[in-house]
Amino acid sequence: MLNESTLIHTLFREVYESFRLECWANEPYTDIEPVACFNSSMQFSVSFKISHLGS
Repeated sequence: MLNESTLIHTLFREVYESFRLECWANEPYTDIEPVACFNSSMQFSVSFKISHLGS
């Protein structure tokens, strides 16, 4: 990862910084990879759930 002092300032950078400050969770996240692997092994498709959310 780059040192923050070497990053180039762009319009996107401002949006990202705003998102990071307002929306980024400070607490540890829950890793869902084991759940996705379990679902895959049990023939439950993660993409199926995502593709049918709008239905």
